[in-house]
Amino acid sequence: AAAAAAAAAAAPEAPPLSKSLKDGTKVAHKEAENVAFVKNFIKGRITPELYIAMIQDLYHVYRELELGLRQHAEHPVLAELHFPEELERAEKLKASSGFGSRVSAEAEAEA
Repeated sequence: AAAAAAAAAAAPEAPPLSKSLKDGTKVAHKEAENVAFVKNFIKGRITPELYIAMIQDLYHVYRELELGLRQHAEHPVLAELHFPEELERAEKLKASSGFGSRVSAEAEAEA
């Protein structure tokens, strides 16, 4: 028992989740930055229509992620990471993109 306690005490502390995510997605982010659309987006060279389409597409991604997080909010791992008021974006994306056509019709059809 003493040896196990000593080993646990000597074990390095796990890095914060934010650092693990940053380190773990570094290559993917670098690759994404080299996609033509992202390069143009970063430089402010996309049309308002493309921007709205991107926001509408992100709405669907965030909506599904948020639904999944809510469904599993009591899971021991997710419970510590579930901060809906601070992290949820779907409704803000919906509101900021105008959603008058495509998203509203799809959301109503799914309801």
